[in-house]
Amino acid sequence: MAETYNIEELMAVTGPAGIKNAEDSLVEDINKALDEMGVAKQNADAAKVELDRLIADKLHDGADPFVAMMDAMLFVIPQLMKYKEEKLVEKTASYEYINSLNAYMAETQKNFADSANKGDLQNASNEYGPYQHGSALPGLDAGKAYEANLATLGADELFAGLPGDVQSVMYGSIDETLGLKGSTPDAKNWQSNAKENYSLSETLWGGLNATDWRMDNNSSNFSNNLYDVSSTQGNSDSYAKYEYFKEGRSEASYVTGELNVVVDQAVTQNAVMQSTLNGYSKKVESEFKFEMENYNTIVSLNGLMYQDQLNLNNTHITRLRAK
Repeated sequence: MAETYNIEELMAVTGPAGIKNAEDSLVEDINKALDEMGVAKQNADAAKVELDRLIADKLHDGADPFVAMMDAMLFVIPQLMKYKEEKLVEKTASYEYINSLNAYMAETQKNFADSANKGDLQNASNEYGPYQHGSALPGLDAGKAYEANLATLGADELFAGLPGDVQSVMYGSIDETLGLKGSTPDAKNWQSNAKENYSLSETLWGGLNATDWRMDNNSSNFSNNLYDVSSTQGNSDSYAKYEYFKEGRSEASYVTGELNVVVDQAVTQNAVMQSTLNGYSKKVESEFKFEMENYNTIVSLNGLMYQDQLNLNNTHITRLRAK
């Protein structure tokens, strides 16, 4: 089973590089599982070809029933067992692959959740009075890691072990998510047509934190000083902003509304990816359990059949000796 790494522990011990190393390790696990799946499928296919050949050769129409039974005991059943063993190995490899992929997706989803981290608030003041500011680096770094995770999933063929229809859904959601961008009017320039454009990570952070503060010129610094709308406090154009929003609507509420539309799309695509992968994971798990139980059943029946054959032979031998 692939190990799920704890990002907070890695950060505490190794810093941001620890996250990258952990994610690289998860990618290696997925690639290794893909390789094992390929080998296991080839072996299972080869075993099936040989099984089909033996059935056609040994159990053909017109064969003497006694000879056919012996051929089945000596040739066909052992090959059937080999085939079932290879199929079990194949299902096990598929199960390990989906677990590794789920571990990587779990870290991806954690980065998505952490992209809302607004860091520690700090008090400050200026000519207009006190306000708070802070650095969004924790959230932005998580958002960038989230983007990097999606780019890796989309480019490195880590979905190669999934069926085509499942791959299409996953790749489609990734492409749509990575294409998401946000924009709002420039801070302090609400009467102009100037726009402030945000990357996906900045949009995720801003959409979830705009009620507190907004990004100041893409500098990763944030301040609620940009939200003042009264005529006695805040920026020099505050009255113009008040007129722009009417009825006292704040810049914060406007920015939140603009960016949350994009955030909602990202949340939707995350849900699509997660539900699709979860659904397929359950299918893989059920097939793995079925193959395991089926194999165990065949082993038990095979053992009973051989024992019955030995008992039958012993009966004949005993009868002959009695004569």
